[in-house]
Amino acid sequence: EVDLVLERGGAVAMAIEVKRSSAPAPSRGLSIAYEALQPKAAFIVHGGSGEWPAGDGITAIPLQMLAGRIADAG
Repeated sequence: EVDLVLERGGAVAMAIEVKRSSAPAPSRGLSIAYEALQPKAAFIVHGGSGEWPAGDGITAIPLQMLAGRIADAG
C-alpha cells in the first residue's frame, strides 16, 4: 500500500509508505504501487534512525530525513 503520493508538475515525485517498525521491509502493495505509479522516488518511513536501500528502488528512511528530502525537492 502507499500511504502518501506527492505529485509535482503532473508527475509522481514520491510514493511513501509509513511503518511503525524500526526495520521495515517493503510490502507487496508498495512494490505493486511503485511499478504502477513509477515515482521518481519511493520511501518507507520508519521509526528508526538510519537510511538504507529496501529493494526495488525503495529507500527506508526516518521521518526527519524524509522531511529534508521533500524540502530539498521543492
